[in-house]
Order: sequence, then C-alpha cells, then structure tokens
Amino acid sequence: MRRLVRAVMVSLAALAAAGAARAADGPSLVVSLRPSASAPAGAPLRLADVAELSGPDAERAGAVEVGRAPAPGRGATLGADAVRRRLAQSGWAVEATTFEGAPAVALTGDAQPIDAAAARNAVLALLPPDSSRGAARLVDFAVPDRALVPAGQCAYGARKPGGGLRPGESSIPVVVRCGGAEMVVAARAKFVVDAVVVVATRDVEKGAAVRDGDLKLETRELAARDRWLRDLPAPEGLVARAALRAGQPVPTGAVARASAVEPGQSVRADVQSGGVLLSLSTVARGRGEVGAIIPVTGFDGHRVVRARVVAPGRVALLGSDPLESVVAPRGAEDRP
Repeated sequence: MRRLVRAVMVSLAALAAAGAARAADGPSLVVSLRPSASAPAGAPLRLADVAELSGPDAERAGAVEVGRAPAPGRGATLGADAVRRRLAQSGWAVEATTFEGAPAVALTGDAQPIDAAAARNAVLALLPPDSSRGAARLVDFAVPDRALVPAGQCAYGARKPGGGLRPGESSIPVVVRCGGAEMVVAARAKFVVDAVVVVATRDVEKGAAVRDGDLKLETRELAARDRWLRDLPAPEGLVARAALRAGQPVPTGAVARASAVEPGQSVRADVQSGGVLLSLSTVARGRGEVGAIIPVTGFDGHRVVRARVVAPGRVALLGSDPLESVVAPRGAEDRP
C-alpha cells in the first residue's frame, strides 16, 4: 500500500513539473487584437488580418478564417469572444491561447466604384451573334448611381434574366468577382432588334388578292410584342386576311393562300336524296381547301349542316340521305 501511494505521489509531482515547465515556456499563441482592420468588401478575413500574433503556432493560426469583411460602404465589429469561437471551431486549443489588445476590432469593407464600362461589356457578351435575319443591339445601359464593389482587381460577368433577352428595357444581373468576394449589381439595359420583316408596298384591303410586288423585305426595328411576317411568301393564290397598309410591316397571319371556300361565300351544295342528286345554293360558314369538311347553312336558312369541299365554290353535304342525319344541334357555333 505504501508503495502504491508513493508511486501516485511521484506521478503527480511529474505532472506538476511539466505544467510548470510549460508555464515557464509561455503560451503557444498570443493574439493581440487590433482596434481596427480593413479588407476588400465581402472578402474572407484571416486571424492575421485582424490581430498581431506571436508564439510557436502564430503562423499556422494566422490562416484561420474568422469572418468576412462587411459589404461596400458599411462597417462591422468583430469581438474577442467571436474570435475564440472561430478558433475553437477550427480545432484550436483555446486554453493554450492568450488574448490581448483591443476587446473588439472595428471592420471596414474596402470598396471602389463599379466599372460601368466593364459591366457594359459583360452585358454585350450576352447578345447573340448577328445573322442574315437580324441583329440585336444594346442602345442604353446604366448601373445604379454610386454603386460600390469590393476593392482590388475585379472580373465582370452578366447573367440573362429569367425570361431571356427581349427587345425593350430589362434588368440584367451583373456579377462582380473581386478576389474571394462576389456581389451582384442590377443594371438597366435597353435592347433593340433589327430584323428582316415583310412590308406592304401598297394598300391592300381585307379579302383582296395580293399581287406580285405588293410585298417586300426590309430591315425594321422590332418592339417587344411585335409579331411580323419574317419570310416573303410567293404571291400565287395569296389573299389579305387583314387590311395591309403601304410601308407597314405585315402581321403574322395577315396574308394566306385563298381557300376553295371562304366564310360567307355563296356556294353550290350537292345533296343526294332518294337516288336524286340536287344542287342548291347555300352559304359557307367556314373556310376550307378541297377535301376539308366545313359548316354550311342548312336549306331552312337556320340550321348548320356539314359539307365536304369538292371544288372551289362547291360542296357536297355529308350523309344527305336522310338530310336530318347531318343536321347539327341547334346553337352550333360557326368555325372561324
């Protein structure tokens, strides 16, 4: 028993001696916080950026990230307790660290004005290449007044908005990367598209035939909602579905091939009844080429029946023996 007590006492004495030796050697790290520090706005802050360090582990501890610099034009405070927590989270032995200096560091994010020319070039890079069908242009561009970005060498990029690039004004996200910091600035841009469109050379009324030379191709500036015809159609059999005005672009769908039968046209309707073929006059209620099935006015002048277009201005009633089998329900709508 005495031998066991003696061994324990010897061990305790050795531990005490080791502790005294370490105390004599001093702490492994001394952190002396500066009263203030600055770094490029948004950039990571290392311990060496905010404190003077000494001790055997000073170099290794200096690389520990303890926060980030505040946004451009703003300030922040980094306290000693926050630094201790960061060191502990990094696996550092805080009990072997001595803190001195200021109780907190006043932080400033170094900033510089945004480079508007570099931002504009980044937006220009978004434009598609010119083609024979047209070209997009940036006609107006602006960044927010007094916009600041992190100090230092910066790289500029831009992202397309969610709906893509369209004619007219848009808000374009400009991405600025400076060292380890990144921020997004909303720039205002106005785009126009110069496109080749079909233009009328003379006035053509609705329903009139479109002759050779009535249409031509021109380059025009498009607005966001413009829907103009882009390809020049051959004039044969072409009619105006809407009035065309000289010098004005032709809307999509404003010209089309003439159908064998047009709505409101008086047509001859063939009807088979009891082995007898009758040909009577009626009115088409829809448009169709040869072979198409369209609605026509029934012979009572009120009901709507179905007929197949067999030739220009001529139709054949379907299921015409008996006639009642082709009568549509009352109130049937006309097809456009």
